[in-house]
Amino acid sequence: KITKFIHQKMTEKLPIDLTRKIKWESDLNITISEDDWLGFFTNMYEATIYNKLRFLQYRLLHRTLVTNVQRFKWGTLETDVCSFCGMAPELYSHLFYKCEFVKILWTRFFVWLARRSGLKLNYSMTEILFGVKNNNSTDKLINTLILIIKQYIYAVKCQRRMPNLNELLKRIYKMMLVERYLAGKNNKWHFFNEKWGVIEW
Repeated sequence: KITKFIHQKMTEKLPIDLTRKIKWESDLNITISEDDWLGFFTNMYEATIYNKLRFLQYRLLHRTLVTNVQRFKWGTLETDVCSFCGMAPELYSHLFYKCEFVKILWTRFFVWLARRSGLKLNYSMTEILFGVKNNNSTDKLINTLILIIKQYIYAVKCQRRMPNLNELLKRIYKMMLVERYLAGKNNKWHFFNEKWGVIEW
């Protein structure tokens, strides 16, 4: 419901707060056009109909996901280092991409995906953080998978556990079943099959 409201506001072309965009540019040392910034929200909305995934990405884009960096600043944690490796501050870029344990998870997942779908992927940090452009159903699938993986990484971080590929794959399969149920309920089998049909379960 929240993400639907955001999507409606974006499509109305109302002015939006670019403060977070500027902060991302500073942190990642990149330039993000206003069109690309709006596209990140569109990617989130078009990737999945599951609002929990959309909301996680919305919070990430707006930099309101709580990490050890924020907790350390608030005085509720003694250190700001990564929950997984303990080697670097738990910035968003580190938590979702740069951490050695997270990189292993991404690598193993991409190997699994190549075996099951033929898709050979290797995405940059900005694509992992913000998603890929939605040009076709494969891009929508990739954005959905990226969202599921980020949600999983954040969940195990909060539970003080290490990421595990088999556990992640179970979560992805469960999400596929949720979208299959919703496709049947809304008579949108064509969109479901076009998106998920590339993966052999």
